[in-house]
Amino acid sequence: MQTQEHETPSEYGAAYYTNYFGGRYERSSEWLNFFGGVADRIVTSLRPQSTMDVGCAYGFLVEALAKRGVNAAGIDFSDYAISQVHESVTETCSVRSATEPLGTTYDLITCIEVLEHISAPDAQLAIANMAQATDQILLSSTPQDFEEPTHINVQPVEYWAQLFAEQGFFRDLNFDATFLTPWAVLFRREDTSLPRVVVGYERELFRTRLERTELRKETKRLWALLEDGPLAPVDEPTDIAVLRSERDELLSQIEAVTQDLWSARDAIQGAIAAKGSAKGHLALSQMEVSSLRAEHEEWEKTIYVVHEELHAAKEELKRIKSSRAWQLSQGATLAAKGKRKLLG
Repeated sequence: MQTQEHETPSEYGAAYYTNYFGGRYERSSEWLNFFGGVADRIVTSLRPQSTMDVGCAYGFLVEALAKRGVNAAGIDFSDYAISQVHESVTETCSVRSATEPLGTTYDLITCIEVLEHISAPDAQLAIANMAQATDQILLSSTPQDFEEPTHINVQPVEYWAQLFAEQGFFRDLNFDATFLTPWAVLFRREDTSLPRVVVGYERELFRTRLERTELRKETKRLWALLEDGPLAPVDEPTDIAVLRSERDELLSQIEAVTQDLWSARDAIQGAIAAKGSAKGHLALSQMEVSSLRAEHEEWEKTIYVVHEELHAAKEELKRIKSSRAWQLSQGATLAAKGKRKLLG
């Protein structure tokens, strides 16, 4: 795990992994199955040949990806965490900080629940390092867990989206990363125009608003059933089970829409960041145009002056040729040529 500057790797030792994960973080079937499922989704949908897990902890994801034929590696700030990785990936997992350049490139970089442990300046540096080493980054950083003491940089999704946009990375709106966490995002490098970015975000925002409208209608319908219809007697478990099922479905829909709203905020923030970048390029272009115009005006002035001088020179030559001295000199010249011709 990464941390702020005044902390040390020893603070992420055995006690940390025992007490600060809402339970033990250990080599158990629960964690191995979870990361195995994540690896399956990554391999199936993204098909990377090489990966780097930044903040890999015990290396469970690295191990799972390696078993599926991926050239997987991982780094973590904690000496203790790296000492716990499986022997099959000890050579590809190492103790390093995300604030250090990765030194090579990868098809995919994963960074799962790491950035909230790093100070804001270090997190920006980590993002820049990751952006230099890949074209796609699967990120998850909790936007709401403020209780854990080591969470010193908990931020909403749009905060990270802006930092990634500054590096030329934007959310892949067609990729659903919620198999990892509800707030997970796949950022891809996009060398594209602002209008194209805005179109993508507007399309996703419209879909989200449409789903929200439909959910509100469904919510009103369910409330109407509860208010207008008679409540089922306690001795009718079937109707109660139906109502509970509808309630659970509604809660699931509300959670899904909440995640979509976070995505919409992320999209808008990314579009704003891209717009700012485009404005900056436009301002530079306008400055260059102004400079070229000024240079063009100077050349116009120079050409005018040269033209006037040339005209004056022509007038002076005409005056000289029409003078008696020039005519006499020309006559003398012709006479001399004739004499030389006679003398052979």
